[in-house]
Amino acid sequence: MRPVRLTLQAFGPFAGRAVIDFRAALDQRLFGIYGPTGAGKTSVLDAMAYALFGESSGGERGRGHMRSDLADLNTRTFVEFVFELGARRYVVRREPEQVLRSPRRDSRTYPQSAALFDATALAVDAITDDASGEILAERRVRDVDEALARLLGYSADQFRQVVILPQGRFRDLLTASSDHRSTILRGLFDVGVFERAAERLRREAADLDVAVRAARQETEARLADLEAADLDAVDAQLEAATAQARAAADARPALDARRAQAETALLAGRESAARLEEERQAAADLAGAVAEQPHHEGLRLRLERARLAERLSPLEAAARAAQTIAETAAAAAARLGSERDGAREAARTATTRLEASVAQTPARAEAHRARERAERILERVEAAEPLRAEGVVVRAALAGHQAEEARAQANCDRLEADLAQTAAALAAARDRAGQVSALKLRLNELKQALAAARSFDTLALRLASQEDISAQAGTALETRRRAAAEASGALGVARARREERLATVLALSLVDQTPCPVCGSPEHPAPARLPADDGDPDSELEAAESAETTAREALASAERAAGEARVLHQELAQSLAALDRPPRPAAALEAEIAPVELQLADLEKAPSLEEIEAAANGAAEEQTAAQTELAEHRRAAAEAKSRLEALDTVLATELAAVPDDLHDPARARSHREASLKAAEQAEAEHRTAADQNAAAAKALAVAEAALAERQDEVERTGRAALEASDRLADGIDRAGFNATTFAVALGDLAQAAALEAALAAFNARLAAAQARRDRATLAATAAPEPDLEVLQAARIAAEAELEALVRSQARSEAEAQALSLARTRIVETLERQAAAEEAYRHVGALSSLAQGRNDLRMALVDYAVAAYFEDVLRAANIRFDRMSAGRFELRRKTTAQDQRSRAGLEIVVFDAHSGRERDAQTLSGGEGFLAALALALGLSDVVQAEAGGVKLDAIFIDEGFGHLDDESLERALDTLRDMVGEARAVGVISHVDAVKTQIPAGFEVTPGPAGSQILARV
Repeated sequence: MRPVRLTLQAFGPFAGRAVIDFRAALDQRLFGIYGPTGAGKTSVLDAMAYALFGESSGGERGRGHMRSDLADLNTRTFVEFVFELGARRYVVRREPEQVLRSPRRDSRTYPQSAALFDATALAVDAITDDASGEILAERRVRDVDEALARLLGYSADQFRQVVILPQGRFRDLLTASSDHRSTILRGLFDVGVFERAAERLRREAADLDVAVRAARQETEARLADLEAADLDAVDAQLEAATAQARAAADARPALDARRAQAETALLAGRESAARLEEERQAAADLAGAVAEQPHHEGLRLRLERARLAERLSPLEAAARAAQTIAETAAAAAARLGSERDGAREAARTATTRLEASVAQTPARAEAHRARERAERILERVEAAEPLRAEGVVVRAALAGHQAEEARAQANCDRLEADLAQTAAALAAARDRAGQVSALKLRLNELKQALAAARSFDTLALRLASQEDISAQAGTALETRRRAAAEASGALGVARARREERLATVLALSLVDQTPCPVCGSPEHPAPARLPADDGDPDSELEAAESAETTAREALASAERAAGEARVLHQELAQSLAALDRPPRPAAALEAEIAPVELQLADLEKAPSLEEIEAAANGAAEEQTAAQTELAEHRRAAAEAKSRLEALDTVLATELAAVPDDLHDPARARSHREASLKAAEQAEAEHRTAADQNAAAAKALAVAEAALAERQDEVERTGRAALEASDRLADGIDRAGFNATTFAVALGDLAQAAALEAALAAFNARLAAAQARRDRATLAATAAPEPDLEVLQAARIAAEAELEALVRSQARSEAEAQALSLARTRIVETLERQAAAEEAYRHVGALSSLAQGRNDLRMALVDYAVAAYFEDVLRAANIRFDRMSAGRFELRRKTTAQDQRSRAGLEIVVFDAHSGRERDAQTLSGGEGFLAALALALGLSDVVQAEAGGVKLDAIFIDEGFGHLDDESLERALDTLRDMVGEARAVGVISHVDAVKTQIPAGFEVTPGPAGSQILARV
């Protein structure tokens, strides 16, 4: 990671905006950030760490403590960091949660925010607030954190170990515990392949262990199902079942022939019985057809009369049509007579209405005169409207000036009271600011302790829960084992019942003096009897086999679950043992935090000192403005009152001749519209009466002409209907019908086709019945009467004997096949078990070694980390040897300090003066600083060199040089100067003048009352 440009605003001691461009300093390769204590040197590193990880460089200050106490309430706190990773350039911008003054001068809390951009396509100087590049993540802080973690490849804690060596934590890597050091190194070096290999070995070993147990139990279960002690016993059972199947197959041809002979005899008897039954049925059908002949003769007579009536149907249709036409004409004439009478009455009514309208002529003239008077009144009222409108405006202005005068007076009184309270509020605000700072520091310490306690408690709860899960898995395993044993017993019972059922069925088919297909004996003194409710043994056996298979699979699953539960329980126990027990429980810490948070919240609700001072200044300015405004409104109110009185006098003079109720323009217009409407309505009613009278006279003439025409048509159609009726009556008489018989014949005419079809079908059925009776009589002449019961019994006996033999053969073959299949599966299981045992012997041993169960008590991942760490120490000693003048050497301790520590990651220091090794924590302040510096530089070397590691273009060292004497300081700086020209730069943060003299390039931080400033050193 190469820092390019850092921008701070209202951050730490920097009240305004500070921009730090690292490009020139990085070109020098060795530079410094200088300034007196408290100036804000470490805040530069805090800003970089906060931009990348959301926390400070030392990890002590939380996100809520980043804002500058010196910043104005209108200035937003943010950090923008431009950095490069290889050939890519990125911009990250963060803002903490902060309280700012809104445009309405009240306080508002703004939430934290973050954004990440890819600015590779932009030049550094072209990157601005509005042009930052392609958005990679924004809005949600978590998304930005995750994106940065993927880009950087290390965490905040690792960043503090290899990129920024923070003040107060410089020696952490040197004196850290083995577990902490292992965590740091795992994140910096690519040891994922070793972690995956160890996990894969663990899973494979567990799977192989489960496979061995399952194969062993499967073999035992299969032998128990067969009631065999070993594979030889299974072979003996298979040989016996095969012999029984061959004997049944040899006896089957004779029984097949006997069954076929009985079947042929039964078919012949059934054919003879069918011919005799056909003869009887044909005679009965012929007799039934002959009995229906009289009925069908009546149908023939009906058909003949319907055909005769069909010839008269045209005369009947003509008479009916003529009568319909006559009736229609008469109805139309009656309707026209009613219409003529209505037209006469309408004409009389219209004449009366017209006469009444003529009598109203004087009233219409008066309505026209009233309309003219209303128009003159409206003209006067509208002419006075501008005076009235101006009066409304002046009256409203007067009320507004009076209201503003009262408001301004109240505002002056209020501001005087506010100024009296400002002094007391300012003193109280200063006291609160001190209390808030102390409470925030205390709250941060308590929350860090609470997080550690919760982590310990969570892991303890998970361990307790896993103990319950392991116990439940063990109980479930025992339950599955019992269920598997019960299913195996039920399978044996089902097989026995099926054998018993087969023997019973075979006994039912035995015949005296006929050899038994099993034992060959012709005597059957006590054959077995089939129980009344025997069920279905075949279905029961199938269900028992399915249940036994399910139980065995469930047992194997339970064994795998129990093994996985044990492994997870061991891992949780080891993780819990590696943690330090918190000094106080989480509940106690939460109880301490709650009142502190409440007290802090109460204090932060109050206005700040700056807000109170700004409010006092604003009140004084507002009071002066209010007094000026009051005088202006008083003057304007007096002018408006004088103008209003003059307007009222002029308006009264203009409207003196207008009635009082019509002074309002709207009412005058309504009065004019009503008068106009009344005059127009009177004229319209007169015109309507005249038009209606003319229309009624015309309608009466039309109705009388139409009635005369329709009466002539009624007379003509009546004569035509009478002539058609006479022609129909003459035709009925000549055909021999009367009115009733003619109507019946016409009704049968609609059924003529059905009558013809019924007669034809009867004749065909009668002929077919006669032919069937003749054929059946001829076929039954030579057919004897068979005894079907005897033939059926013979056929059933033959089938039963054959079926018994087939079942015996099938049972023997199935048993032989099942035994053969079971033998094959037992052999396969034994082979699988042997292969799994052999594989587990190798994989299990490797997994045990990879998990740390070895002489060194080192897991595979720790061994790989130790190898990397050995390289780190080797690189560190190159510089530590020079900085300590050959006295000290860092060494890796290969044995663990105690039972809970990881072996291979402990650091000891070899002291050439004493010739002995000693603990790194025994080094003095200056010695420890040199050792930590050498270790950090060595770690940086190795991380740079590893292909899978992260790339470090610069590291920063915060303080520590003050612990060194002049000679040690000179050697340390010489070592740092030797790094110039390598692939990274080094920045030192110091207030020591000797460091500043020897490393002039960099930046100078200067404190001041308005906040710190930072400038580049030339």
